[in-house]
Amino acid sequence: MDKQSKVMEGFLIGQLTVGRRALIFSQGHILRTSPVIKVLDVSDEETSFETVNTHYTLLGTPFPDADSDALATGMAA
Repeated sequence: MDKQSKVMEGFLIGQLTVGRRALIFSQGHILRTSPVIKVLDVSDEETSFETVNTHYTLLGTPFPDADSDALATGMAA
């Protein structure tokens, strides 16, 4: 089975952990992935990882503190 590849602007909500689903904030939406099976790259420019179904490349800061705090506050309201 060939996996699809997704390249998107966005960032992770929380920590990227093998065996757990990743949460991605992109274009005003939250995406929940299938379980992560491999972390390929985490840098200031991009984050790449593989899930059961898809290879993801996120363009942008992996964990932007200010944005994730604002998102958490907005979700709690």
